[in-house]
Amino acid sequence: MLPDSLRKSALKAQAESTAKTPTIPGCQQVSRAVTALHDAHNGFLTGVLDAFRQAELLVYALTPHEALRDIRIAVDPDFTSREWRALIPGDPLPMRLPDPDSGKNELLRNVIYPDFKTQLWPREGHMVSRSAIRIGGRIYGPLIMTLMPQTPRPFQDFFRVSARRDERLPYRMSFLLEYGGLNMGLKPVLASILSFTNSDNKRFNNAVEKLRALDLEGVCCVKFRICLCTWACVRDMPEKEAHLLLRRRVAELSKAVQGWGTSDVSEAVGDPLLGLTATLPAMMPSSPSPVTAAPLTDAIGMLPFRPASPWKEGSLLLRTQDGKLMPFAPNSSQQAAWIDLGVAPMGGGKSVFLNALNFAFVTQAGLSRLPWVSIVDVGPSSSGLITLLRENLPEGKKHLATYHRLRMTEDFSINPFDLPLGNRIPLPSHKAFLVNLLSLLATPLEAKAPAEAVPGLLRRAIELAYTELSDGNACHPRIYHANVQPELHRMLLRENIHLDAATTWWEVVDALFERGFVHEAIQAQRYAVPLLADVSNQINQNTGIRNTYDEKTRHNVWRAIIDAIDDYVILKGPTQFDLGDAQIVSLDLDEVAPRGGSTADRQSAVMYMLARHVLGSRFFLMPADVELMPEKYRAYHAERIEAIREDPKRLCYDEAHRVTQNLSVADQLQADMTTMARESRKWNLSIGLYTQSIDDIPPIIIELATMVVGARTIRIL
Repeated sequence: MLPDSLRKSALKAQAESTAKTPTIPGCQQVSRAVTALHDAHNGFLTGVLDAFRQAELLVYALTPHEALRDIRIAVDPDFTSREWRALIPGDPLPMRLPDPDSGKNELLRNVIYPDFKTQLWPREGHMVSRSAIRIGGRIYGPLIMTLMPQTPRPFQDFFRVSARRDERLPYRMSFLLEYGGLNMGLKPVLASILSFTNSDNKRFNNAVEKLRALDLEGVCCVKFRICLCTWACVRDMPEKEAHLLLRRRVAELSKAVQGWGTSDVSEAVGDPLLGLTATLPAMMPSSPSPVTAAPLTDAIGMLPFRPASPWKEGSLLLRTQDGKLMPFAPNSSQQAAWIDLGVAPMGGGKSVFLNALNFAFVTQAGLSRLPWVSIVDVGPSSSGLITLLRENLPEGKKHLATYHRLRMTEDFSINPFDLPLGNRIPLPSHKAFLVNLLSLLATPLEAKAPAEAVPGLLRRAIELAYTELSDGNACHPRIYHANVQPELHRMLLRENIHLDAATTWWEVVDALFERGFVHEAIQAQRYAVPLLADVSNQINQNTGIRNTYDEKTRHNVWRAIIDAIDDYVILKGPTQFDLGDAQIVSLDLDEVAPRGGSTADRQSAVMYMLARHVLGSRFFLMPADVELMPEKYRAYHAERIEAIREDPKRLCYDEAHRVTQNLSVADQLQADMTTMARESRKWNLSIGLYTQSIDDIPPIIIELATMVVGARTIRIL
């Protein structure tokens, strides 16, 4: 490993160090350590890790304790705990009281680390035949590959063949790659001279020439060897039966290897311990298997690369096609963002996987509070998840998980003009949503976008409606009516809140909030904010709008909103549908989001926008928004916003093609989704889109995705 100049000085330093310390059998010779080798090893390790990572392969270095534990588990798993740790220099030694009558060496054993032989081989091996050896409760049958695959094939081909067998076939395989594949001594010369004697020499010459040609092209040629072993457990059956089982498994493993690119193996006859040790990591610098010269690309192509997970543990367990468990941790810092896309045909399991992923999101490690999950669904597929979560929440907390199937009735009324508690005017993001929603209502069915002046007209009308119903000077807030909410009225009387004919709903809201009745204040505020009809009145009656916009535009927009009030009962009155304090919510839009024609598509688009606003608007409040709120409410909102921002949040759409392929709303919602995807990490937000075709998802979101789930594959980015 070391150049001549370093080797000489290293050997000299080693000799001087060794002369100062006694050599004690059964103990580590710590004085023989060579610092220069440590540096060379670190350089090699760094280069290998970089090479694998540049090829986008997941690899990590083992610590000394992990490596030694894995070696011992490979030697004697029945005698080794997963928590076992080897004693190496730097570890604290146990405090032991030696026998004062023992010799000097025995006294020193108490202060020197035991050697690796006794630590890694807790029980001796016993040869039971010329081709089998027993260690502990297992009998091993080693094999060596005598003929390398003539047509190299990936390891997955061998793995699939062995995994399909009815009986589980345990085995271990080691690959040894060394430099100098073309260093064959006199063999090429002799084979060339004697090529006329048989065809084998001619084939050997042809192979050597091809390898040399590859070497000239820059392809490295290596020495390649493969050893294998299988075993049977004596503790599970009588020893005679274990021997028969081992012979059967050796035969099965031999047949599996022979079908892996036309190769051949033989038993390690005469010294099975040598064959077994060759399959253990870091035990032998060589191998009893015959040497084969091979291009490095072919050798690496046969190595057992398998799908891997960057997480050692997670709340969701996935499984590869070859049966390997892969933990997945939602919302982990291992990913730059958390955007998962699910694509599968009808009946492909999209909704089932989405439920499993959402359950894993709720049960992820490290949470002190329940996270926020909002699901926009079409059909009852998410109702089972909500029921499961509700049943597992303690009494008094079951209301935090809820499933609602929206219907086009007054009982499910949702007023999109509702405001955060105490606010008189909408926040900028809320105002933009209202303009988009009303622009959609004012767009003709045959058109893809509203007329040029429509968004400006609607923005002006929305601002005027809020200003008109505010409680400032020259405003006309709504007057309080006792018969609207009888229970609320009785509370007001109990609290001695002053009421008269001029009392407004805003005064009731402020009075309730000051007394700590937040939920009741939110209910009262629903009757103080504008309705869709108030916006239509501003369009039809406000002098400024009448003087600014032409009559045809005003009339068309006014008529579209009037039609929407009649068509969408759910948008007509004050909010009746209340999510309350629920944090895990599923809205089923199956009844209100029909398909089949432009009118149905328009209704579906409106309902999806409304669901997005109801479920997701609370996720996107920023600390800067507090400055835009009334002063007496700022502390309440600041605490609430901070709590929501700290908690993990998830917004997911099942059957996302209902949105992305809907011409009425595609551009608006796609822009909204793109913004959410780009800024999701800032909001601690996870986004899920599940549909039947990858073409249903905008290209920019595909580019930003960090996990893509197919019918049979999952790729984590």
